[in-house]
Amino acid sequence: KLLLKSNSMSLKPTLSELADLSLAASRLWTLDSNRLQYGKDYILDLQGCRKYSDGDVAARPLFKSLDESIFSRSTFKTFAALLDNYSAETGQAEVVTQEEQVEDSAFLNVWIVV
Repeated sequence: KLLLKSNSMSLKPTLSELADLSLAASRLWTLDSNRLQYGKDYILDLQGCRKYSDGDVAARPLFKSLDESIFSRSTFKTFAALLDNYSAETGQAEVVTQEEQVEDSAFLNVWIVV
């Protein structure tokens, strides 16, 4: 199980965090002891920015380096399993299979504090 850091911070959300998604996300980021660390797990090759409508004009890949072992971490593995569970088409009802429900539960269970 993923253990969230709780040494100096309460795991119980504040009323402000419950009311504000940005505050809630910031708290989760702070508590996540399994998050990637720049310079250790990955390095980006930022090559300037352009308008989205110009398309990708970067000469090199965005990731200069990426430690592929991150994909064996339970949080990343169970998240990757979710990526094909959702339809990109709007206005269409999704059919949720039993396998997808198992994948959803596996992902959520990784985040339960033990």
